[in-house]
Amino acid sequence: MNTLARSVLAAVLGGAVLCVAGLAGCNCACAPARGGPAVAPAQRLTGEWTLDRLGGAEVSSMLAAGEKAPSLRFDADGKVSGFGGVNRLFGSTDAAALAAGRLDLGRLASTKMAGPPAAMRLESSFLQSLSRATSFAFDDAGRLTLSDATGTLMRFVGSGK
Repeated sequence: MNTLARSVLAAVLGGAVLCVAGLAGCNCACAPARGGPAVAPAQRLTGEWTLDRLGGAEVSSMLAAGEKAPSLRFDADGKVSGFGGVNRLFGSTDAAALAAGRLDLGRLASTKMAGPPAAMRLESSFLQSLSRATSFAFDDAGRLTLSDATGTLMRFVGSGK
C-alpha cells in the first residue's frame, strides 16, 4: 500500500472523515453504536468479525461439531486477516474505496492446507463471496454485511475489537 493510501486510510479509520448519509453501502453505518456517538463506517469496520450467514444460510448449520466459523479482522492500518474454515487468509483493503463507502479487498492470499470436505466447501464459498463483495454496511444490531450489486452476500457478528 502506498504512502498516500495509508494516509487516507489512517484518516478514515481515525474518524477524521465525516459520515454522510447516502454513501454507497452506508445504510445504518453512521448510526451510533449502542447509544454512543456516531462513528465513521470504516472505523466501525475495524475489529474481529465472525461469519454467521453466508448466501442466506446460517453458518452454524454448515459446521461440524468443534469447527470454527470463518472470520475476518480489519486493522486500523488497512490490513485484513482471517480464517476461512481451514486456512488463514491475509491481505489489505483499498483506502480510497473505504473513504468512498466501498469495499475493495483486492486479492487475498491464504495458506493452502487441506481439511474435511465440508469445511473446504464452506471455505471455498466464503472466499468466492469475499471476492465479489463491493460494499459493506451495518444493521441496527451492529452486524456487518458484505454485498455486491445483486444483494447481501454474507453477514458477520462482531467478536471483539
